[in-house]
Amino acid sequence: AGMLLTEVIGGRLFTTVRDALGLTYDCNFQLAFGLQNSSATTYRLVVTSTPAKIDDALAAALRVLRGFSGQRISAREVERARMTLLTRHETELKTNAYWVDLMQYTALGAVLAPHKTVQCISDLPLMYEAATVDDLYEVYQQLGLGAGDIFTCVTVAGKEEPPKREAAPPQMLAAAAAAAGGGGVGGVGGNATAAAAAAAAMA
Repeated sequence: AGMLLTEVIGGRLFTTVRDALGLTYDCNFQLAFGLQNSSATTYRLVVTSTPAKIDDALAAALRVLRGFSGQRISAREVERARMTLLTRHETELKTNAYWVDLMQYTALGAVLAPHKTVQCISDLPLMYEAATVDDLYEVYQQLGLGAGDIFTCVTVAGKEEPPKREAAPPQMLAAAAAAAGGGGVGGVGGNATAAAAAAAAMA
């Protein structure tokens, strides 16, 4: 369910913050499941833009992330995420690196992941097939999304001094409400890039 949720959130971020609003070059969402180094499971949301637009891009990305409470995940989104993961699984089974990743903690299950066995690898496609919208919300509801739960940072790379930030037009900000909608692609050109990250531990 966590992997499917990651795909769904990534899809909404891409179609809204990049395609509809034109505020970012790239955006992605990742879950890091705590095992060896920490018992906490964390998530990370990253957007890349120009310095002039990075604050608006980060704000829009956080609105999308928090917007799943009001705009529920659809069965179509789950099916699209399921097909993406199944296709990726079949392709990456041909690589040693993927097998090493899948096999992690199976030999030390009693210590780090007591419920993970080799059988879990063969069951992975079945778990993707069986997951429902409610399963994804079981994971989503554990995300820390409050003002005091999320930590954000912005970094800038480039030779030029970042220009003074200009607020995005009201109509552009209003478009973020259509998280899964289409829209025109705006420009994000410039000689400097900025990256913003939001992270938090799951409850």
